[in-house]
Amino acid sequence: MDEFHEEKLVTLVVAKNQANCYSTIQGAIDAAQQLPECAIEIIILTGDYPEKITLYRNNIRLVGVGQVRIHHHLYARRTGSGGEELGTFRTATFFVNAANVLLENLTIVNSAGNNTEKIGQAIAFYGEGNNITLQNCVIEGHQDTICLGPLPDLQKNGTPFITEQINQVYLVQNYQFNHCQISGTVDFIFGGGQAVFNNCQLVALAREEAGEVDYLTAASSASGSQGFIFKRCDIKSAQKQRYFLGRPWREHAVTIFEHCLFDINLANAGWHDWNKKSNRQTVHYQERQCFYEQTTVQRPNWVDFIREGLDDE
Repeated sequence: MDEFHEEKLVTLVVAKNQANCYSTIQGAIDAAQQLPECAIEIIILTGDYPEKITLYRNNIRLVGVGQVRIHHHLYARRTGSGGEELGTFRTATFFVNAANVLLENLTIVNSAGNNTEKIGQAIAFYGEGNNITLQNCVIEGHQDTICLGPLPDLQKNGTPFITEQINQVYLVQNYQFNHCQISGTVDFIFGGGQAVFNNCQLVALAREEAGEVDYLTAASSASGSQGFIFKRCDIKSAQKQRYFLGRPWREHAVTIFEHCLFDINLANAGWHDWNKKSNRQTVHYQERQCFYEQTTVQRPNWVDFIREGLDDE
């Protein structure tokens, strides 16, 4: 975050029941909007913050001190007063549409629940921006925990996406997740952004529906994009839940796991084609020098499976 020059940095503090502090995170963010010439640091002290956050401010970092939990409970199938459903992309607990953003030591939760038949998608973190970093964060949800824009041009039915208000459009979006814990069930890291996940832990949570599998990723990478790259990550399952590494939300999905560790509950095929064989010709799925609890590991020929330098036994 080179943009944070200390002589131009303004610090705001959020705390529960303390004088001279903002009582809500959104209140501090709104105050930061009034200081456009400065880089902003928001210090958030220990507490439980039941808020839906929208962040449109560039050059800002939010840092938790102690246990900071931000949670909300919107979900796609929730209906409004007119009977219309909210939809996936207006459910995020924390929505960012900005550049040069750092979130550190925060827990971000969509607490809508695990009944995907009733609830549908429920996003915890949704980014539409560039140079966005999450560090030492916990991001919790079930279906569609993390959405990393940009979204595809249209939905699969040909209609536009309905999202939060987007003030600035970023055609190329880059994200970094360092030492984060991310949990979910269905497509719980998805979207078209370019993202690197360093030393993160991914947890495939148990499904409410018996026999259903999890999908860690659902990339919609643009042609030529680097997509999602996972480096030295620990991937595990809760309650012996079986999971796939990914399936393509769009046909050019790119997802790479490098030097990662997978537990015994990884599905034998590793990857899924979303029941569309033509996707096998366009996706780029790769496992490179990873580690497995399974005694034997095989992949279909449309997956780039590289183990040189490792003992295959």
